[in-house]
Amino acid sequence: MSIAANEKIATHATNDAAPLATMRSAELLTANFAALNKVDARFHLLDQDPTLDDTFEPETARSGTPTFPRDGRYLTSRYDPEREAADEMRRVLERHGETPDLLVVFGIAGGYLVREALATGCKTVHCVEPDPAVLWTTLSMVDLTEPIVAKKLRIVFDPEDLYLDLKYRSRMRPDLEFTAAPGYRKPYAALIEKVHQRIATLIRNTDILAQTSLIKNKDWFSYSVENFDVFAAHPGVEVLRQEFIGVPWVVVAAGPSLDKNVRELARYRDRVAIISVGTALRKLVQHDIVPDIVVALESNDIRSQFDGIDGLDRTFAALDLQCHPALWHYPFKGIFGFSGAASSNLWFIRALQRVRSLIPAGGSVATASFSLTSIIGADPIILVGQDLAYSRDGAMHAAGIGSMGAEDIDPNSEDWDPQSAELRQKGFHWIEGYNGDQVLTQTNLRNYQIWYEQSVPVIKALGRRAVNCTEGGARIRGFEQMPLAECLAELPTLEIDVRGRLEKLHAPTPIDAAKIRDSLKQHRHETLRLRRLLSDAMPLLEKGLEECASLRKPGPASHRAIVKAEKTDKKVQPLLESLDELLSPICNMGLFLTEQIFDYDGLSDGEQLRLNLQQTIHVYKTLLDGSSELLQAMDRMAQSRSLAE
Repeated sequence: MSIAANEKIATHATNDAAPLATMRSAELLTANFAALNKVDARFHLLDQDPTLDDTFEPETARSGTPTFPRDGRYLTSRYDPEREAADEMRRVLERHGETPDLLVVFGIAGGYLVREALATGCKTVHCVEPDPAVLWTTLSMVDLTEPIVAKKLRIVFDPEDLYLDLKYRSRMRPDLEFTAAPGYRKPYAALIEKVHQRIATLIRNTDILAQTSLIKNKDWFSYSVENFDVFAAHPGVEVLRQEFIGVPWVVVAAGPSLDKNVRELARYRDRVAIISVGTALRKLVQHDIVPDIVVALESNDIRSQFDGIDGLDRTFAALDLQCHPALWHYPFKGIFGFSGAASSNLWFIRALQRVRSLIPAGGSVATASFSLTSIIGADPIILVGQDLAYSRDGAMHAAGIGSMGAEDIDPNSEDWDPQSAELRQKGFHWIEGYNGDQVLTQTNLRNYQIWYEQSVPVIKALGRRAVNCTEGGARIRGFEQMPLAECLAELPTLEIDVRGRLEKLHAPTPIDAAKIRDSLKQHRHETLRLRRLLSDAMPLLEKGLEECASLRKPGPASHRAIVKAEKTDKKVQPLLESLDELLSPICNMGLFLTEQIFDYDGLSDGEQLRLNLQQTIHVYKTLLDGSSELLQAMDRMAQSRSLAE
């Protein structure tokens, strides 16, 4: 179905002689912008105002519909923008094989492609529009309030926001496709490539973190609640964005090769800024190297990495909201908060207006450190100690560093044999090494390697260098490779006072406590209503299940249970959608199952009905338990110092 067959843009009635600027509506722009603000807090933070740019003048295509010229190019067809959008959607369907649930569109000019996508049956469309003037003009000519408010259409300026938005709305691997409006492909080639890479990283990270999230989300959420006050009291890493453009930063991990490179790092310390993972901190300090920033995101108790370390008061820390609460109380020179893109703390980040402190963590503290250097503008970004593999003597970390959950192995064991039949079953892989040889690694480390390889094209597209100076372990394709001494010798002495700049940027970020209190109050009311609905339905569902188990076929109690389940579902779903970011981390499988199980239409098989009722009861109990925990968590937050009236 094309847009032409569905509905027309309001300005289509204009003739060729009518100036399209007169067809713009300030009221429509305001309505669309209000809809965006209602569903997405990021638009409250934008520096851009929703004002019409008089220098940007749409023209009339031969078809009589608006077309968008920009900087000597046309972002939409000069002949028939609607047909162009319909043709592009046909190509999307041919490429994907069916209508994707989620389509990412680069370019909103005229709203043609996003409207065509929704008309074709895409459940959700995420759109990147890099030009505010094009967005505001489109929103002044096309009424998109309905799909925006219904959360079928989401719009962002920055591909980083797109990446994070997609990740948080994808509990499981998404049915996702990407396309760019044809007129955007040449003028925005580099940015489109960046979006493509971010989507690839999304898929990879979903695979890496899905299983961990099922196990750890509850702990992460609990720590996010406990850390709420201290996180609110410190600035987020958003204050560091683009503050170190052109400054060389070394990302120090704790792989076996660090034993060699730490000496070179000490020799050239005055030429680079250093960001270190916690596991490498003690090793660095032993060689009189105090990093500028140390990063931690683990929810495990990793105090052993910091206990007894001299110089903590000279280094800044970047701490994840969900990390172990004890880490926030070490005497660092200052702390910057961030979120490593975990769905367990999205609500907190939005409430505190720290969306710009979300960074793609990639599953490890080292990859999170790499992302942080990317957003602060580092150039070059230099990897050290990022082996991602075992050394030849079976070590996973540099000497003197504990296993930290990754045990060393015996190089004389069968795991060291590339021909071992049990190798892959145990999660080991032989991959290409830094020096062209073969090295042994584990599945999670292999995933981090792939994450780096998918992320580095973005760095290159920005004209920056990414150099792997690990001198051991796995090869990371896309990175330059050279000895650390050679790389650092090329650099001049730093002219910037890195810690002085960090100290200047370390200032508390105000929060809207009243707004957060109101939000908690609303969510508490919704949670109580959810519990009432579920509790009211449980007796009928249990009687229906008991009947199915005894009669082996549906009876009166079963039919009453079906009716009750269907009615409850209709009332529960809006509440679950509103509470998703808070409730999902506590009982995410329960929320996932509610999207699938309420299907009783035409069900006459007693055994299948029994299974469906059994599953429904299990989900209800999961949600009741989770909602009870949520109420306790919200009460704790409401009583926190940062929200005191």
